[in-house]
Formats: sequence, C-alpha cells, structure tokens
Amino acid sequence: MPLRGVGRLTPLRRLMGSIHLKKANTGKFIICILGALALVFLDRLSKIWAENVLRPGGPIVLIKGVLEFQYTQNTGIAFGLFQGLGFLFIILTVILSAILILLLFKTPARKRFLPLNIIFTMILGGALGNLWDRVFQSYVTDFIYIRLINFPIFNVADIYVSLGIIVLLFYLLFFYKDEELKALFSFRKAKEEKEPETTEETREE
Repeated sequence: MPLRGVGRLTPLRRLMGSIHLKKANTGKFIICILGALALVFLDRLSKIWAENVLRPGGPIVLIKGVLEFQYTQNTGIAFGLFQGLGFLFIILTVILSAILILLLFKTPARKRFLPLNIIFTMILGGALGNLWDRVFQSYVTDFIYIRLINFPIFNVADIYVSLGIIVLLFYLLFFYKDEELKALFSFRKAKEEKEPETTEETREE
C-alpha cells in the first residue's frame, strides 16, 4: 500500500525552508547595512580629526619622503579626479548606493557568498562616507598622501571603495561561476528550483 501523507510533507518542508532562508537573508542584510554605517562612522572620525588637526596645524610626516597626512579639499571623485563636478557625483553615488543595497539584499547568506557580502558592504560604506561630505560640505576631505610616488591625496572612504573593487574583480574572475553571477546580477525574480519530491515505492502486502 502507498504510504499516505508522504507527498504532503514536501510542500511543508519547502515552506519552512523558504521561511528560514528569508530570515537568514534578512538578518544578514541588516548586519551588512549596520557594518556599512560603522565604516561611515570611522571615516567621519578620521575626517573630523583631519579638519581639526591637519587643517589648522599643517601636514604631519609619518615616514619622511614616503607617507604623510596632508589636508586638502576635493571637489572631484576619488584621488582628486574630475574636479568641480560635485552635483553629478552626488547623483551617481546615490544610484550606486541604491544598487549596492539591492545587491546586499539579493546576495545569499550562505558561506560561499560571504566575500561578496563583505565587499558590497565595504564599497557601500566608502560611497556613503564621501557622499556625506559632498552633501553637507560640498567637498570631500582628503588627507592621506603617499609622497614616495606622488600619489593623489585620498581618504579612508577611498580605501574602502578601491580595496573593495580590487577584491571584487578577483572573485568575479576566479571564484564564482557564470551561473551564480547571472542569477545575482540579473535583477529578475529568480525561479525557485524544484526539489525532487520524496517518493516511496508502492509496497504490496
């Protein structure tokens, strides 16, 4: 005789699994947003320090001829590029931040996708850190200067974004499969994969 009730358990298991997955993703999303805000806070602390110490007191040499803190105001993007286009960068940063928030919401909470969640959090924190400056003071505070190679002066938020992009490219090229990336970046509602139904062979008494 066929075992009754076995087929009915599969939809229930799917429902419970879906609820558990949504809770895990929601918790992960909240943690990532809080992480991004924490990065913004650290960036703000460093810029407030630069405004109050470096701006009135002048540069601080850490390693002579190599590294120093030197205050400057940047009306362009990272590393002083494209000066004077602040309003355009505000719009672009808002769009970028919205995309990053959506990606954080879509990226699974599974261990395999942990690097992507961290990367998106870093880039979002850096984008919001510099957005704060552009909105509230019409320029971005930069103060880290690598004199050895005469590198453009940058800030902590720039480090978040640059490091995040570099690591992101590595993972996109060498770690994740094309199918995983298509599902993540498609922005279409992914179809749920059908789980094989649990079946029992009919047993004759």
